[in-house]
Amino acid sequence: GLLIMTFLNEEQINSLNKKSMAMIIKTLQGQIMLLDITNKKLSVQLEAANETTQKLLAQVEALTAQIRLSSQRHFGKSSEKASTIDGQISLFDYYSELFNEAEILKNDLVAAILTSKY
Repeated sequence: GLLIMTFLNEEQINSLNKKSMAMIIKTLQGQIMLLDITNKKLSVQLEAANETTQKLLAQVEALTAQIRLSSQRHFGKSSEKASTIDGQISLFDYYSELFNEAEILKNDLVAAILTSKY
C-alpha cells in the first residue's frame, strides 16, 4: 500500500495525547515486525544467491580448465606432429583438392563464356 510519512516537530510531539502516542507506537511496532520479516526473507534469498554464485564459479573454473586442456591437445606441439594413417587423406588435403577442382571448373566456365558467341 501507499505509505505516507509525516514527520512531527518537537512541539507537535509534546502536544500529542496518550491515545495518539499509543497509536503511533503500535504503528511503529508493526513496521518493525514487517521490516524484520522482510530482512529474514532477504537474508535467505541472499544466502541462496551466494550458493548459486559459488556453484557457477566452480562450473566456470571447471569449464575453463576443460577448454585449456582441449586447446593444449588440439593446438599443442603434439598436434603439429600428427601424421596421416596410410590409405587415409587428411581433411586439409581433401578440401585443398576440392578447392583446386572448383577453381579449374570456374576457369573453364569463364573461358567457355568468353569464347562463345551469344
